[in-house]
Amino acid sequence: MKKLRESKGLTQKQVADALGVTVGYVSSVERGKRKLSIDKIIQLSEIYGVFIETILRGLGYGAKSRHIAISQKSDGQTVASITDEDMILHSGYTADIEMI
Repeated sequence: MKKLRESKGLTQKQVADALGVTVGYVSSVERGKRKLSIDKIIQLSEIYGVFIETILRGLGYGAKSRHIAISQKSDGQTVASITDEDMILHSGYTADIEMI
């Protein structure tokens, strides 16, 4: 994640401000010490101008993934699914995913 941020010419402070979090939070994510919610993953993809799959791969998930679908359910819940790995993320949960 650090390489991606640096390749976009952004500082941890700029990313933290855009996400509405602290610099320590961004640092922890980059070091793999903190998990991200799907909402933060979506925000990061927008900040960096990359596909969500790129963010997930940067976090160590979905190396073999081919397709990601994101949808909004009628109850307002955001659901993202990655077909190749059968992983499902739900808004409000962290991206602490186990490959099956």
